[in-house]
Amino acid sequence: MDADRYLLYFDYSALALLFVLLIHFYMKRNIKTRQNTIFSYIVISTYIATVFDILSVYFIRNNEAAGFSIAVLFTNLFLIAFHSIPVFLLYYIMVTTGSFEKNIRLSRIKLYLPYIVAVFLIVMSTATGWIYSIKGEYYYNGSLHFTLYFITLLYGGLIIYEIFRYRKTFKSVQLISLLIFIVMAIVASAIQILRSDIIVMQFFVSLSILVLYIGIENPEGFEDKKLSVFNYNAFRQLVMMSIDKDNHLHIIMIRLNDFRFINNVLGLRNGDELLRQISDFLNHIGRKRFVACRISGVQFALVQKYPVKQGSDAILEETLDKIKERFRSPFLVNDMSVSISTNVYKLSYPEDVNSIEDIFATTDFLINEIKAENFDELMLGKMRENQVIQIMKEALDNNRFEVYYQLIFDHEKKRFISAEALVRLFDDNIGFISPEEFVPLAERNGMIIAIGDFVLNEVCKFIKDHDLRSKGIEYIEVNLSALQCMQREWHEKLLNIVDSYGIPHDMFNFEITESVDVISEEILKDSMNKLIQSGFSFSLDDYGTGFSNSSYITTFPYEIVKIDKKLVWDAVENEKAMILLKNTINMLKEMKLKMVAEGVEDKETEELLVSLGCNQFQGYLHARPLPVKQVLKKLDESF
Repeated sequence: MDADRYLLYFDYSALALLFVLLIHFYMKRNIKTRQNTIFSYIVISTYIATVFDILSVYFIRNNEAAGFSIAVLFTNLFLIAFHSIPVFLLYYIMVTTGSFEKNIRLSRIKLYLPYIVAVFLIVMSTATGWIYSIKGEYYYNGSLHFTLYFITLLYGGLIIYEIFRYRKTFKSVQLISLLIFIVMAIVASAIQILRSDIIVMQFFVSLSILVLYIGIENPEGFEDKKLSVFNYNAFRQLVMMSIDKDNHLHIIMIRLNDFRFINNVLGLRNGDELLRQISDFLNHIGRKRFVACRISGVQFALVQKYPVKQGSDAILEETLDKIKERFRSPFLVNDMSVSISTNVYKLSYPEDVNSIEDIFATTDFLINEIKAENFDELMLGKMRENQVIQIMKEALDNNRFEVYYQLIFDHEKKRFISAEALVRLFDDNIGFISPEEFVPLAERNGMIIAIGDFVLNEVCKFIKDHDLRSKGIEYIEVNLSALQCMQREWHEKLLNIVDSYGIPHDMFNFEITESVDVISEEILKDSMNKLIQSGFSFSLDDYGTGFSNSSYITTFPYEIVKIDKKLVWDAVENEKAMILLKNTINMLKEMKLKMVAEGVEDKETEELLVSLGCNQFQGYLHARPLPVKQVLKKLDESF
């Protein structure tokens, strides 16, 4: 091809477009993420490739005057720079979707191997002419020139595959931007193949990059629309970057109290001016070590910039003091002195929270739930929740849950006849964690199923390793959570676990609380009947608490009803509660149901229950919850 026939007007336009884009990209306030860093590589490599494209054509045209080697040099540089664009684009997509981190070794092979082949062929063309050759003022395609097209198509296919596979990762506007990018690249390639004298590829790539910038990378997507701070999207990006780099992270959260009152009294315009002054102050105080973000209407956050440097704890405390000091003084808003109270709190990773999920759960909780008057109390409570959840995760991973047993005494047989398995959790730092605290958290986070499996396995080991029947124990009670009962084939799972230990089914009694109304009655009843047919039995736990409903007893095939300790305790001191307890026991006796009274802690209570017709007791009078060794010792002493 005669170099004089090349039309470079599109390249000149591409240079102008890319130059403006680069200025806008670097002039706008932005947060530095790996994603937008790679995007900058795409823009810069396209800009460099365009410059080298223009220079290569110029030096081919002036080959005799400039020298053959310079023409070859710029042609090589153009081809190498141009073919780096799809590499960076694939890298950009993989980082955006998160697929790069899933298999880093394979991701690097996909990214670099085809490009290394392309660079090798380009460089070797100087001697071999495989890709191209320059003779006089003419540029000729070599015998392996099609290889570069093939490599480009390969990257294009990988890009399309990544976008399609992780399409749910993108918002609709982002998918549209990527689709436009692909279509424009195809159109440019077709034009370039049909009219090689019209150099349009760089211009179309530049337009495509502009579309990406507007649809995905526009820094305005991270800016608060009213104030000079970043928004919640930027906050999430900053947190994720720090956690990905395994850094320590400090976040200062500032909540403005009673701001609605200020808007009502001073007006929205003055309220906005106050917000602007507050955001300017936060930007100023955190400009060196923190990034200021507005994460809700009246809540701001200062996120420490990474990497965390030496002395960061001192800087954190200093910044906290300055913020608190500033809000002790009023702000001057249009000649009005306005005071506003705040709650200021710090959140540190990994000291206060152990995962990125905990950080976002805490901040989302603050945004949606907190009222000014109980900020500190709720914040401490949420941090405690995060801490306990992390402890539970580690306990499941390292088998650090424990199973205790509380023996149940039969007054007529004068011995212990069963025991209830109770899960316990201890932590080296915070000590004993009550089941009343961690079980509801485990249910909300779905960990209760794994905990239930652990308990059942431990009970199976306990029964298998010790001859409990010889010690008078007829069965062990195991609690089932509502979430376990919500699983459709949960009865099969229980059967499989028990059968794997070869234990008789009648050694198990499963306790279900009155909260079973949160699940499907049909699923529960069907599963219970299948287990009963296999030899298991069931207890209704905590009967008499809250809004007790006798329909639980009549609807489901319970064999035992456990009377809640509160009803027992109330009956000792309250005449009406005594009537309720007496009628409950009479009702259960007439229904031919066994019963166990919980919370029996003294002889008087036991004698009262015996007089009413209840003869099985669970409580501190006869036995506290004990670990396995102490349970066995107590059984040996009493049997």
